[in-house]
Amino acid sequence: MTLVGTLRKNKAEISALFLSGKKIEVYSSTLGCTNDLTLVSYVPAINKAVILSSQCHDDTCMGEEKDHKPKVIMHYNATKSGTDNLDKLVREYTYTRSTRSRNLELFLSSISATCVNAFILWMLKS
Repeated sequence: MTLVGTLRKNKAEISALFLSGKKIEVYSSTLGCTNDLTLVSYVPAINKAVILSSQCHDDTCMGEEKDHKPKVIMHYNATKSGTDNLDKLVREYTYTRSTRSRNLELFLSSISATCVNAFILWMLKS
C-alpha cells in the first residue's frame, strides 16, 4: 500500500525550502527524496504552494505540460475524488456530535463512513 497526500505548511518537519516565498517563480517545483518518500512543493500561483508527500513516486517524475505539474500532483488530482465524495456524504448525513475525546470522534466518524458505504452497497444492489 502506498501513500499520496497533501501536507499542511505549518508542520515543523517541513523545510523552509518547500514553503512559498515571493522569489519563487510560478509553476516551479521543489523535490526532496529519501529512500521511500518524496516531498514535492509546487507553486501554482504567486505566494501559493502545494506540498505533497508520496511513497510511490521518485525524483524523475516531472510533467510535460505547460504548467510543469509533477506527476505526484496529477496522480493526487486523479485519485482524490473518492475521499472527497465520502467526506461530503459523511458531512451531509452525519449524526455525530462535538466531543473532546479523540477516541470517540474517531469511532463516530468510522461509524458514519460505514453507514455511507452500506448505503452505497444497498443502492448498487437495488
